[in-house]
Amino acid sequence: MPPSAHLVLPAQPADTPKVYDIYFLAFAGSALPRLLFPSAYPTASDTVPTAEFRESHTAHTLAWLASPASGFQYTFKAVDVASGEVVGMGLWDIHLTERTEEEWKWKGVEWLAGKERERAEELLGEMVRKKEGFFGGKRHVYCHVVAVHPEYQKRGIGRKLMQWGIEVGEQAGLPVYLESSVEGEGLYRSLGFEEVGRVRHRGELVGEAEDVEVPLMVRMPKSLEIGWEEWCKQ
Repeated sequence: MPPSAHLVLPAQPADTPKVYDIYFLAFAGSALPRLLFPSAYPTASDTVPTAEFRESHTAHTLAWLASPASGFQYTFKAVDVASGEVVGMGLWDIHLTERTEEEWKWKGVEWLAGKERERAEELLGEMVRKKEGFFGGKRHVYCHVVAVHPEYQKRGIGRKLMQWGIEVGEQAGLPVYLESSVEGEGLYRSLGFEEVGRVRHRGELVGEAEDVEVPLMVRMPKSLEIGWEEWCKQ
């Protein structure tokens, strides 16, 4: 077997700026970062966040990672073996124990206010409510995001980043859940995910001519030997 061109490794705190370089590059054409971080894009023509925003975002991310409250969250980086450069990232929540309603209940987009908060919560709200309805405080694995540098896409890096969380789900006997993009749906299906619902985003909200549907997907561990519907009844 030849050496791999790309490796998936745990991201260290010092990797935070580079990891989120990948995130913002990969989602440069998406409404998601603009709605969640409107101050990062002062004008409609901006495609990358301002340096001031990135500095603040890095500081807040590092503070979160240093807090006990982040103990369930894991960040990974995909590294180009030849250059050592970070070319992909993944963010996962691993809930190995049940949580109280106070711990799992969504508190909204607390860093925004007014119309900006309303628009961000319209984007996220139905997805969060669906997830809370499925899982509540039950044990599971959640993939927040997998992102690959635009110049390195279509090389199997996203698949490698997904394999880590899938393996955790298999070993722990837990479902792995995510909200898919239209572009990523084929990859997730090839990895054993099935659709368990959809959420519709207004076209105006996400900058599209028509409404956009978001597939909600889950992968049941083969080690558990039961399906999604049976698991939900437990």
